[in-house]
Amino acid sequence: MAEAVACQNCGAALQGAYCHECGQAAHETRTPIWTAVAIFVQQTFGADGRFWITLRKLLFAPGALTAEFLEGKQRRSLHPLRLFLICGVLALLTPDLRDAPRFEWPQAWEEPAAEGASFLDRFKLGEARLRSWVEDERVPFEQRIAFGAELNTSYLVYILVATVGLTVIVAKLMRPRRLLYDHIIFLLHLASFYYLSDALFRTLGWRTQSSTTVLDAVQAVYTALAFRRVYPWRTSQPAAGFVVDLACGAALFYVLNIISQVLQQIAAVYMMMPDAAKPAA
Repeated sequence: MAEAVACQNCGAALQGAYCHECGQAAHETRTPIWTAVAIFVQQTFGADGRFWITLRKLLFAPGALTAEFLEGKQRRSLHPLRLFLICGVLALLTPDLRDAPRFEWPQAWEEPAAEGASFLDRFKLGEARLRSWVEDERVPFEQRIAFGAELNTSYLVYILVATVGLTVIVAKLMRPRRLLYDHIIFLLHLASFYYLSDALFRTLGWRTQSSTTVLDAVQAVYTALAFRRVYPWRTSQPAAGFVVDLACGAALFYVLNIISQVLQQIAAVYMMMPDAAKPAA
């Protein structure tokens, strides 16, 4: 019988695909880059991979991924952080099949600030530009959508990370007896759904004035149902507990939406600040 190969990490004799001492996978770590990419794609999106199972639960079973993960059933789906990153990349790379118009920068935004102007003065000027542009009825809605798309391309990651962080704090206040870890996992799954639903509406060309309201409604209902499943209210009156759970979930979505809008407005003001770096074309 051939001698067992030793683990490259701890030196223990290998008895399978993983080391029984440290858990490291028993495969060659130095491989060609395309081989590593192929392995990652196959493991993530392959027919026997967990991505499609995770995606189905994320879209059609609000709160199921979080509940299973916190119960210890963590091998059935992708890790929440990995899912969050994958959904974020998909949201940024998915095309707009309706070929929406690109955002046209108003010429007034090109004017630099006065020499020696402080950051606060430039920020106030950017806020004034944003307000005048938003209140201008001549600006078509398609340009507003294009502006939002460019804003998301430039600052979506920062906005989502900050939104998740602040909303975790709110969730902790609403359910103080739950661990902070529970709230982080819940918000990562919730943000992943927001990424995918927003990408779906944009890709199919549904980002119109009316469909934006529909998207908000879908996300609000999803949040309430997910909150109900992850944070069930312990009460002797199930009907009252059900109402309380949905109300808390709706309130959490409202807070999350407000935080996200405020952060988006700050990012938009920064984009319109004189001498501020423009987003990449």
